[in-house]
Amino acid sequence: PSLAAPLLSHPGGTVPAAYPVTLTHTNVAGTIWYTLDGTDPRRRGGAISPTALTYAGPIVVTGPALVRARVKDGATWSAQTAAMTWY
Repeated sequence: PSLAAPLLSHPGGTVPAAYPVTLTHTNVAGTIWYTLDGTDPRRRGGAISPTALTYAGPIVVTGPALVRARVKDGATWSAQTAAMTWY
């Protein structure tokens, strides 16, 4: 893909209760879309998944979560980043 995947502040594994996971990207433009239920934020065909959320700040982990994230700029999606976190 022409867009770099988002970077997670924690690669996965055990985190303290209420740990804030942050996402960043190094692309010139684009929006980070993420899910916490393990589904891909990008649907087949390129649409945004109905369970995807726009990243606007730290995600507080309050239980087991499989974070999956991509950057979307126009019709272009980045590769996916994923990490399982729990406390």
